[in-house]
Amino acid sequence: MTIYTLLFYFFIYSFLGWCLEVIYTYFKRKEVINRGFLKAPVCPIYGSGVLLIVVMVASIEKTLGMESLVLDFLLVTLITTFLELMTGRVLEALFMTKWWDYSSNPFNYRGYVCLKFSLLWGLIGTFVLRGLHPIVVMGVAGVSIRLGVLIV
Repeated sequence: MTIYTLLFYFFIYSFLGWCLEVIYTYFKRKEVINRGFLKAPVCPIYGSGVLLIVVMVASIEKTLGMESLVLDFLLVTLITTFLELMTGRVLEALFMTKWWDYSSNPFNYRGYVCLKFSLLWGLIGTFVLRGLHPIVVMGVAGVSIRLGVLIV
């Protein structure tokens, strides 16, 4: 993968993550709220998360010499849980506020992560890895470099 394709994927998944957050919040609160901390319609944690998933899962599976849906799910769950934990701690340290709080959920760790959402991110991430990402790869490959650079 080139820097160009990584950036393209990052922005696509950052935007799709923002859409997911806005839709989730709408159904939960019945109002449209910009869920990102940026002014643009992007949530960088999603772009970073998918890039980590794509790169790390492929690397680990290549090293192990095996590929399976169960292994994908386990790796994605671990990667996304670690990313959510670290991101929550960093955002709280930088902005002196919690951007999400899972304290009311069972099996949580200091409100940053919880079993329910770790498993949910594992499922969503595995779907993205196995289902959505191959389509995104084909779509990005179909965009001319000139147009792609303008988009990115």
